[in-house]
Amino acid sequence: MRSIYILLGVAIVVLAGAVVYFVGFGPSPVPQVRSGEVITDPAEIGERVLAYSQPPYRDDYGNARVAGYVDNYGDRDVLTAELTIELRDADGSRQETVVLTVNDVGAGQRKWYDVDAGTFVGPRVPKVSVDSIEIAR
Repeated sequence: MRSIYILLGVAIVVLAGAVVYFVGFGPSPVPQVRSGEVITDPAEIGERVLAYSQPPYRDDYGNARVAGYVDNYGDRDVLTAELTIELRDADGSRQETVVLTVNDVGAGQRKWYDVDAGTFVGPRVPKVSVDSIEIAR
């Protein structure tokens, strides 16, 4: 009789865990879709946002990191800004490329980023470009 209660208790715990996983923490049945307007025209992007990148620095583990920010000059929120940061050597030749997405830059706001740039030897100069932005409707 006691083993039936133990087995029943284990079954209840497993069932409760499954319910919590699928209802509370599991995959969403509806994919998350942004409902913004995507802009890829460089002139229009330039009127709405500015991206800046500082020269790379080394973190405590010896990895290179690139920090910078995205300024939103527009009157609507930027949902996503797709950036490409080219790291160039002293001769101006592109050596590394870092691609990142900066999310949720409020209207008239600045959002900072700090991203891993891998490992490399020698100084690098960043050149950042904004490939596209998605603005709130």
